[in-house]
Amino acid sequence: MTELLDHEIVAYGDYLAEHDVDAIWSVGGQIGSVTMQSAFRMSHTPEQVAALKQAPLEDRRRKLRSSYHDAPLGLAYLPTPGAFPRNAGAVTVANSVGLSGTEKIAPHLREEVVDVLRATDVVSVRDPRSSNAMQRLHVEHRLVPDVVHALAALFPAEEVRTSGTAVVQISDSQLRLYGEDAVVHALATSEALAPMPLQFVAAGVANGHDSIETLERLAARVQEVTPGREVMVDTQRRPMDIVDVVRRSQVVISTSLHMRIVAASYGVPRVTLERYKPAHYARHWDPLMPSNVLVPDLDAAVATALADADRADVRESAERLTRLADDNARDIADRVRELVRSDPGERAKVAQARITAYERLVARRAEEDEHTLALERALRRTRRELEEARAARQDPAPAPTWRRTAGRVRRRLGGAVGSARPQGDK
Repeated sequence: MTELLDHEIVAYGDYLAEHDVDAIWSVGGQIGSVTMQSAFRMSHTPEQVAALKQAPLEDRRRKLRSSYHDAPLGLAYLPTPGAFPRNAGAVTVANSVGLSGTEKIAPHLREEVVDVLRATDVVSVRDPRSSNAMQRLHVEHRLVPDVVHALAALFPAEEVRTSGTAVVQISDSQLRLYGEDAVVHALATSEALAPMPLQFVAAGVANGHDSIETLERLAARVQEVTPGREVMVDTQRRPMDIVDVVRRSQVVISTSLHMRIVAASYGVPRVTLERYKPAHYARHWDPLMPSNVLVPDLDAAVATALADADRADVRESAERLTRLADDNARDIADRVRELVRSDPGERAKVAQARITAYERLVARRAEEDEHTLALERALRRTRRELEEARAARQDPAPAPTWRRTAGRVRRRLGGAVGSARPQGDK
């Protein structure tokens, strides 16, 4: 990460265990649903992920914990302060986060996340769905545009749209849904895009996101259909270099929420292809530019975005989002400074409450883990016996064997499931 950001990025689990901090600030992303297992999938090879899935539960947990140095982490992007006694009283912030996925994760993790959010000093969510989820969970919060809108306030551009290119970003998963042939056809035959060079850009290249290889294949196919057209693939990964490509472009076509937000920050015309997350966000914050666009309708959407870009209400809307995001970040920073300087006795009470809550959760989780492991062992034995029963059923001599085995399996599973019944969402 140092090559991309010019900063050393440390493993925060190790850091919180070994160093004192004033504040823990989580920012951006769907942090309410990214578990350590999903983080493992995004950061390891497909072969490593497959090996983890095939391992028995006990081995799987051990391998997963070793990947993050056995730190007491529940979610990848949302630390539990009570798990780190020396920093349990730190001021905590969750800013510009998506938290609607919190309601879908496993109950034992959801319980931890809800405890953490309720004890977080400042929670700022970026979309109405997350806000609704926080209301149902009785978490105090504010609804504000994503902090990335503040880019233009922090790094104002003297000039934009100087390259004349159309930036195109499509994630692998969305491309599979749309169909590669349909996307190539839409890009190659669009009259609105015809005068512009195409510049393919990856928003993020973690597993399950964008792929430079896929973009190169798309570029080659578009070039094949439209010989002589300038088609490029941008392989640079430094964030501000990608921002610069976006802010100098003529139009941005994307499936990524943050590609749209960067374009909005600099007033660049933007079209978001069909996808729920950016469409939901755009309907609330950025409704004057096309979103949730079907691939066959791409040409019309690009023409609309280009025609509307210089409308006063479109410009004013984008500038308003930048102001709101920048003001919110500054307000949170002021609040953090205020809390850091507050009565140490009050922060000590916060620390003790967080530690106590975490200790109770760990005790309940240990009890539930015993039941889960017992069920896993019962299931393994059951699979073996079912295989034996199927083999016996095919042999006419020991016909009653498979019936007796099936009866044992039913009784064993019934007992294991009964003992492992979840205790509910506390």
